Amino acid sequence: VRYVGSGVIRPDIAGTEPQRLAEIFHGIDELIQHFTPQHAVVERVFVNVNPKSTLSLGQARGAAIAAMAAMNSDPMSMVLSICSLADPACSPNVSNMGRSCRFTWNS
Repeated sequence: VRYVGSGVIRPDIAGTEPQRLAEIFHGIDELIQHFTPQHAVVERVFVNVNPKSTLSLGQARGAAIAAMAAMNSDPMSMVLSICSLADPACSPNVSNMGRSCRFTWNS
């Protein structure tokens, strides 16, 4: 595993929920096009004290996974393997620090 880059996807908070999820989808798609990864790891959603926050996080995660899975639907694209891990399982492997793994690619 090696670091290849980082960035932030900041959906417009004034947008509707579907618009913000679309921004996440397109942001992940841009990262995939830029880095052309072979593997992707996505953190599993943890149960939060606030159920609304947990639901929002799950929807954002779903938009990101959908963008990754869409890459596999194009027969001309390389296949991207997608793995879901709990945060403690992926953080030390990527950054040698806890609670830092969000969306990480290894190309």
